[in-house]
Amino acid sequence: MKKIVSVLFVMVVTLMLFAGSPREIYPTSMIVTEIDYENDLVTIVDFNGNAFQFFGCEDWCENDICAVIMDDNGTPETIYDDIITQVRYCGYIQ
Repeated sequence: MKKIVSVLFVMVVTLMLFAGSPREIYPTSMIVTEIDYENDLVTIVDFNGNAFQFFGCEDWCENDICAVIMDDNGTPETIYDDIITQVRYCGYIQ
């Protein structure tokens, strides 16, 4: 049993050393600026002007506001490679 625990410990430490920086998630709000029905693509923009896209435009309209959970992709110093992990409808602007 001790040998199995030791091997697992070594594996976990090795993975932690080679995995790079830890990934963090953060919430933000965005607005839908464009919908491409042909490619099923929704473009959303945060209030700093950074644009992101996701698939699944069936219930979205332009000017919808959404709550987004983002993954920093292991690079907290830049937003340009962040990944959308979850999007939820929050309302709309008329």
